[in-house]
Amino acid sequence: MSIMRLESVEGGLINSRYIDSLDLTIQCLGGSPMDVLVQVLHGGGVFYVALHHVPLYGTVVLPNIATYQTPFSLLLVTNINSYSMTALTVYAKLNGCLVSSYSQEDFHRLH
Repeated sequence: MSIMRLESVEGGLINSRYIDSLDLTIQCLGGSPMDVLVQVLHGGGVFYVALHHVPLYGTVVLPNIATYQTPFSLLLVTNINSYSMTALTVYAKLNGCLVSSYSQEDFHRLH
């Protein structure tokens, strides 16, 4: 299992004041197909939760995940043991306009 987290705080490196939604792209780069649990947490509560299957060499796009310009934690848990087989891209948006993007290298790896 691979566990990855991207944190946003007000005034931090990933500044939640300028992010009201996210687009998330998940790719399976090889090995085997995978399942990914995606959660967005705000202030201790879960605002978004979904389980997605990503086929071998496939891509899943999750558009417009709301963050409401508040601090959030984006948590992804996969059923594969290797981080190298997963590619992630997060597009942070404000009023529909791209303000920044992040890759799997920006995530904290927890397992």
